[in-house]
Amino acid sequence: MAAATYDELVHVSLTHLPQVVSMDSCAFFPIGDDQFQYLEVVSHQLDPAMFTQYKAFYEPFDIYKRAVFSVTPIPSIDRSSDYMDYTAWSMNPHRADFLLPNGLHHLAGIQITLDGLLLGDFSFHRDIGTDFSDLDMLVLRGMQSQLAYAYAARRRDAVNRTWEVRQQRARLHSMLSPREHEIAHLVSQGLSNPQIAMMLGISMNTVKTHVKHLMEKTASRNRAELVYTLYGEAALESSAPL
Repeated sequence: MAAATYDELVHVSLTHLPQVVSMDSCAFFPIGDDQFQYLEVVSHQLDPAMFTQYKAFYEPFDIYKRAVFSVTPIPSIDRSSDYMDYTAWSMNPHRADFLLPNGLHHLAGIQITLDGLLLGDFSFHRDIGTDFSDLDMLVLRGMQSQLAYAYAARRRDAVNRTWEVRQQRARLHSMLSPREHEIAHLVSQGLSNPQIAMMLGISMNTVKTHVKHLMEKTASRNRAELVYTLYGEAALESSAPL
């Protein structure tokens, strides 16, 4: 599975896995730090809107996820028929009102872990009919080791890149004077030069000089680049053009 980034690996995996083990649909769920919350969904042959319904109502009733994640250590693969009594499970709202109406009768999964922490959960689905066989699960177990290695490598790369960006921003901030910090923050809030001058009680020319120095120190060509370089992408939403 040749994929350069974490997101690319997710999409390649979801496209490749149904070619190895027969299934009607599949999805990948990144897991939150609390180890039990699905953060989002990347799906293949599933309506992404289903995840919104799941988070809004059905997640508290997901006793299958609870059963799998309560095992220590968390299993590398799972199959719903190994954990659930289908007759009793059919009375559960998550099963009766969400899974079955959406054609998710038989489920299987692969858990991706790194240093004992759960990073994500692949979920595979078949409609009513043939369950995932022991041979299918053996194949998925073999795939799990390959996926875990690939995801761990890309997770470490992403962490390293994030750390490098933070270090670079810290170095840039250390180069700024207290006044430059103050003006940079106001720029990130979307204030114009006249507004900054009025708020700080300084002249427009003084503000322009400080902004010019900020541009030079951060090698930014415009206000948007300045905000991104110092504060990141999220700050761009509230910043205004020069």
